[in-house]
Amino acid sequence: MTTKLIIQIIAGLLLLLYLAYLWRRWSKKYSVRELTDASLDLGEHTSPVEQKLSRQCNEADGSAVENCATCAVGDCSVRSTLSRLKNAPEYYDDEELDALAHRSPETYTPDELSQLQEVLETLRDADVNGWLRSLSQRGIALPEPLHREAARRIART
Repeated sequence: MTTKLIIQIIAGLLLLLYLAYLWRRWSKKYSVRELTDASLDLGEHTSPVEQKLSRQCNEADGSAVENCATCAVGDCSVRSTLSRLKNAPEYYDDEELDALAHRSPETYTPDELSQLQEVLETLRDADVNGWLRSLSQRGIALPEPLHREAARRIART
């Protein structure tokens, strides 16, 4: 009986360790990045691949130019990609809309649709384009009627 209990305890501890390992792996993969630094040195907030690309393009000895054809002409796509990666979306006092991220507009509730409508109505016409970019960066799809309204407002500017 004691041996069986010890085996169960050990099995339980191993299961907990495995679950902790999975949780850590998942949280690293899906963590939210706080990327506000304007430089290309993205530091600890990036994947190893992004760090390697950043180092390659930031090398001062000129080897980046030799390794990257677009660096040589000053139009480095890696630099452009890294810049986009660190550009955090601009918020228009609409943080509550993050709940709509990565969902189809057909699944939005009437309250969620009214939140989107309210934010769109309170924006200046000059801010609508930036708001649409922010929604895109945050993975928020705009329903077609609101998208048409936003396009109409952008055309007025």
